[in-house]
Amino acid sequence: LEFLSAFKEAFKATFTEQNIKSGFQATGLVLYKPQSVLSHLNLHLRTLTPPIVESNNWTSKTPQTIRELDFQTEHIKNRIIRHQNSSPTSINDAVSCLVKGAQVMMHSAILLKAEVKALQAANE
Repeated sequence: LEFLSAFKEAFKATFTEQNIKSGFQATGLVLYKPQSVLSHLNLHLRTLTPPIVESNNWTSKTPQTIRELDFQTEHIKNRIIRHQNSSPTSINDAVSCLVKGAQVMMHSAILLKAEVKALQAANE
């Protein structure tokens, strides 16, 4: 019987409203101070940029520069993403031009490499 009265006193002293609230707040189960939580959030608001509207009259051609190659690559990626139940002919044409441009650049690189090798041999 002595234990029960001691338990009751210990229970009342331990489980106060403030103690219970701080326990829930410490674990994050219930937000008793939502403003303190919101003040710790690191939000960066930014204005969304509108999507680039691509003209449908763009025709693919063999890229001659890195910039044209990058543009055409992005164009093809966007076309593939938007492709739904439509003819893949224009995508295939664009890929063919892209491949042709890559082949031209590779051939040029091979020729330049051979020329550099010949010049180095001549200088020795």
